[in-house]
Amino acid sequence: MTDMRLKAKAIGVAVPLLFLLLLVLFFSNALRFGNYLLPLDIVAEYDPLYRELGVRAYNNLSSDVVLQFLPYRAAVSRTLLPTFWNPYAAGGLPLFEDIQARSLELSNILGNVIGVPVAVFFLFSALLLLLFCGVSAFLLVRTLGLSFGAAFFAGVAFALCSPMVAWISYPLGSSFIWVPFLVFTLERVAQGQRIFLPIFSLGVCLLFFAGHPQAALITLALIVGYIGYRFFWAILLPVRQGLVVFIFFA
Repeated sequence: MTDMRLKAKAIGVAVPLLFLLLLVLFFSNALRFGNYLLPLDIVAEYDPLYRELGVRAYNNLSSDVVLQFLPYRAAVSRTLLPTFWNPYAAGGLPLFEDIQARSLELSNILGNVIGVPVAVFFLFSALLLLLFCGVSAFLLVRTLGLSFGAAFFAGVAFALCSPMVAWISYPLGSSFIWVPFLVFTLERVAQGQRIFLPIFSLGVCLLFFAGHPQAALITLALIVGYIGYRFFWAILLPVRQGLVVFIFFA
């Protein structure tokens, strides 16, 4: 029993470190050369001097990160307490009530506690959120009874898939990272570990604080579907194969 516990603890330490190493390699250019994970060349599209010099943004469709979410982060990072007013927009606008400001989003909270500078926050946020969803996907697949290799592959595939990497600086990305975590905690509850129920509830709260209500509703629809499968479909276990065959031929 002691050996099994030591092995579990070793895996619990090794897996996050492996994922972190992969993410460090993935973002090595930004980390090694001190680049910011921000499309700052967008500014060239709005500056007449740059236009005269022929400087153009590489992808001007990603302007929201610079023009909206970077100022939001600068306003939110001023204090550990929730910031209710943004004096820098127009004549002043509500900030805490603006869901896309993400005042209580996971990486924003930890960034404020640690004191992450605004310039490097988006790199910090990407590392943290992709690490979180990768480890969550790993835990989910292991909980479902698959091998270590399959679980690790699932975590890497989910964390580094194109949609997650492309949208990780947006509220859309910081919302969808909660999918594997919520399914994992729900599966634990289904297996009789009721202690995961408040953890699941906390995850749902943080999902809505992530700043994208549409993604949150899509995620909840997925969760409801999984609840239907896990709790009700299991009751039909003795006739499940027959139902599958019937539905297939129907």
